[in-house]
Amino acid sequence: MGAPYAGTLGMIAFVATIVRSSLHGIDAGTAIVTAVVYLAVFAFLGWLIGSLATHVVVESVTGSLRRELALRESSKSSSPTASGNG
Repeated sequence: MGAPYAGTLGMIAFVATIVRSSLHGIDAGTAIVTAVVYLAVFAFLGWLIGSLATHVVVESVTGSLRRELALRESSKSSSPTASGNG
């Protein structure tokens, strides 16, 4: 999830900076340099947030699967077996 969030947040920051600069009458060279800096900063933040979200989801799913498998194992061991009664 890190790369898509990085691209999305970076491009939003870039476009927002260009629009803000044009509305305030800032020259194009300064606007582009500022937009590239914000693109890099927000792309990094997007990557960080996306990576954290991936980690949280993986840990949650792994924990749920482990609990489910433990529950199934405990229900198998506690249920009566039919071996030797035939």
